[in-house]
Amino acid sequence: MLTTTSPLGKTGVIASLLTLATSPMARRLLQKAGGSCLRALSWLGRTAYSGIDRGLRLFGKAGHRAAGALFALVVTVGGRVAAVATPVVRRIARFADPQTPHIRVLAGISRSYLLHRALQQLISDLLIGQALQLELGRPALARRGQGSVAVPAVDSWKHNRLKRLRGHAASPFLVGMRRSA
Repeated sequence: MLTTTSPLGKTGVIASLLTLATSPMARRLLQKAGGSCLRALSWLGRTAYSGIDRGLRLFGKAGHRAAGALFALVVTVGGRVAAVATPVVRRIARFADPQTPHIRVLAGISRSYLLHRALQQLISDLLIGQALQLELGRPALARRGQGSVAVPAVDSWKHNRLKRLRGHAASPFLVGMRRSA
């Protein structure tokens, strides 16, 4: 269960994590950390196997047979694990590819929501906050890689919202309106 006292709230924290997870820098850091962990696990496995193999071979002919059987078992199990894991790893890599449309849209939405929550905390005037969100939100959504995915619904929503805000701004009733806490 996620508990937080952040001014961004739970959804703001989740949007922040999604923004970080979908950023290229975070992906590079995760790849480096994952590679380091895998190298450490690989070294640990090789060292443990080598120690066990040498220990078994101390017992003479029976130990050599046991070490040979252990080697055959390791090769068989390793081959089966590789055969099962390879398609799964490929599917995960294809699903989490930062150039896929669903990841780009998720990254844009999370950046946009994070911007919304941060501006909501920093700016108390409703009209100024909405206008800033409209101006700063477009680059947050549009920051996509090659072969960008257009989000026409968001663009039309922003256009309609900007028209309504301009109409409200002309009304003397809403001038200086503050956000309720």
